[in-house]
Amino acid sequence: MTAETISPTLQELIVAIAYKAVEERIKEYATMSQDLAEVKAALHTLAVAQARTEERVGELAVAQARTEKRVEELAVAQARTEKRVEELAAAQARTEKRVEELAAAQARTEKRVEELAAAQARTEERLTRLEATVERLAEAQVRTEERLTRLEATVERLAEAQVRTEEQIRELAAAQARTASTLER
Repeated sequence: MTAETISPTLQELIVAIAYKAVEERIKEYATMSQDLAEVKAALHTLAVAQARTEERVGELAVAQARTEKRVEELAVAQARTEKRVEELAAAQARTEKRVEELAAAQARTEKRVEELAAAQARTEERLTRLEATVERLAEAQVRTEERLTRLEATVERLAEAQVRTEEQIRELAAAQARTASTLER
């Protein structure tokens, strides 16, 4: 069919249909263009979000590296802490042993103090008896000194009596010599 054989009404109808198809196609293109703009905007938004996500992932990777380093430091600190806890446990055991030794020494000291207290009591009792003996000896010394004083007085009186006796013996001897001389004459 050629354009001459087609009736003008049919031609108009074909043109109208074609125009309508072109309009619909333009609308589709406009919709597609709008959809494409929306897709581009969405892609741009996704690209921005992806960049932020990658930046955040980078920050998280740095934070993860710091966290891993800190975990390693904490593991080293934990090892030191465990070693220190073991040292403290050993020191605690030594302390407990020393406390037991000190308790035993304290018991021995208390026993020794009791023994010393008993010995002190005995010493004080002996000292009291000794003081009483010394007091009695002092009293006896005083009595002895009094007796010695009386004895010295007696000895002095005896010496005086001796002197008088010797004088009397001399006088008697002289008298006897005079008597003998008188008798001889």
